[in-house]
Amino acid sequence: MKPDDWIRDPVFQLNLLVWMSKEQPEEAYCVRPVFHAAGFEWMAIEQPFRFPVETAKRIEQINETEDFRIHPHPEPELVLKRSRDHSALYFEAKKNSFGVASSASSQARGHLVAVGPAFAEVNAPLERALLIYLVPDETTDAMRACLSELTDQLRTASLDPGDSAVDGLSASGTAIHYHLDYASRDALEIKVPRIAIMENLAEATDPSPLLLVYSDEDCPVDERRGYYRRVIQNQAIATLLCELHRVNVGESITLTAARILEITTQGAFGFLGSERRKKMELLLKINVFNKIAEYWKSRSPEAVKVQGKELTVSFPSDTLQADFLDWLERSKAVFRDEAPKGPDSEQMDLPLE
Repeated sequence: MKPDDWIRDPVFQLNLLVWMSKEQPEEAYCVRPVFHAAGFEWMAIEQPFRFPVETAKRIEQINETEDFRIHPHPEPELVLKRSRDHSALYFEAKKNSFGVASSASSQARGHLVAVGPAFAEVNAPLERALLIYLVPDETTDAMRACLSELTDQLRTASLDPGDSAVDGLSASGTAIHYHLDYASRDALEIKVPRIAIMENLAEATDPSPLLLVYSDEDCPVDERRGYYRRVIQNQAIATLLCELHRVNVGESITLTAARILEITTQGAFGFLGSERRKKMELLLKINVFNKIAEYWKSRSPEAVKVQGKELTVSFPSDTLQADFLDWLERSKAVFRDEAPKGPDSEQMDLPLE
């Protein structure tokens, strides 16, 4: 993909927002940490918003009686919080703008209600949130008009929606720019309308190192899903190798899928909603842990054991340790990028305890 394609890709948009709110070295950042520099930190990544009881009841009534719908469990891409003024930023990213008649407007109504008084009610001591839609910059005016119309619609239905802004992404030359709406500038205490968040890019630049979080729901294009699974798997294998290099001969180590993903995503995994965490764990268990065990069960069955979402590895000899680590380093093609299949994948339909 070219940079101009990145800014229209929902997976890239999400991960870009995550990087922009992540602490990074001032002179060596991957993506300029605009939100982190403004004092914001991760609160939730792709977690459904749960409305207060009375608001939920009113939404249910509207969905039964009005000619429009409000999503009862909207799921923002990212929510950031700032402790010093008890404020939050609530993000939704789209590859394009949409109109009031679009199926996406149900979710947008839910987001607008979520950032109203309902937000402070369920997230005390936070007092307010700003809904920010992120779209390609040339579509911001249309998106802004849609949100304005939806806001009026909700007020007519006796609901209290919150404030919103529309920020944009653009790719020009060798840079990606983030365009700030007026309300966003106020919230971030930034005066400039545009900030270069990535520079010195080329058409051949590989965006895969920016991938921290992913599940298939993030990607509407089927043929791209395998690519994103492969990126996550390869990054997790690199983490696994680092952990296994620390194991001494004669010792064993047990690693959970959650622990590997926590390290691989630099902590972002812990902020994901439970369903997203579960799917990333099962991707790692089925496509990586199970494949490792399958390969080694006839070669050295005592060396590898998979139980649940845990991988246990032991090295009874120097030779086995060297062979195992060498194989894992050079055998990434063994780990296929298909959607997880098999009996274990049935767990994907079960709620986490």
